[in-house]
Amino acid sequence: MQEIVKTRTFAEFAQEVMENVKRTALDAKALAEDFIITGYLLAEAEETDILRESDCKTMGEFAKKYYGIDKTMASRFININKRYSVGGNSRQLDQKYSNFGYTKLAEMLTLPEVITEEISPEMTRDEIRAIKNEVAEEKNISDIEVMLEEKDHGVEAEETLIRKVLYQICHEQPEIFKKLW
Repeated sequence: MQEIVKTRTFAEFAQEVMENVKRTALDAKALAEDFIITGYLLAEAEETDILRESDCKTMGEFAKKYYGIDKTMASRFININKRYSVGGNSRQLDQKYSNFGYTKLAEMLTLPEVITEEISPEMTRDEIRAIKNEVAEEKNISDIEVMLEEKDHGVEAEETLIRKVLYQICHEQPEIFKKLW
């Protein structure tokens, strides 16, 4: 990851942020590149002493006071930059995400990278959200449910009736399964 280096005054910095925020706010279909730059600039406010010349102590305070961006949204900009910019902290969007809009990138933030690699720009935000929900549901499946679903626990179609009954009881009452296991 590249290190952010201060190269201008606070006034120059604040003006650059303002121009970028205006550009993204005025365009309903703002390019992901603009969000990458905003994230980069907000990260600069967070990671350097550029705010020392201002009346703000934190990046969140700065973003809210000057641009009306709350801390959650500012963090989202920064995280989009860290995840989707070249090198993880630059002004340039990684080419493989060039056809994604901000909303899709924001939806993809919480997904594991192996899954985001499979998402195409043609997918809608709702389709990406459905994938997110599926991943979240997968995380909520307990180890016991996984064990009960596995076929190699000795439960097959030809087994005796008593084993099938025992399997059903354990499936319906996981506490009994835990004790037996």
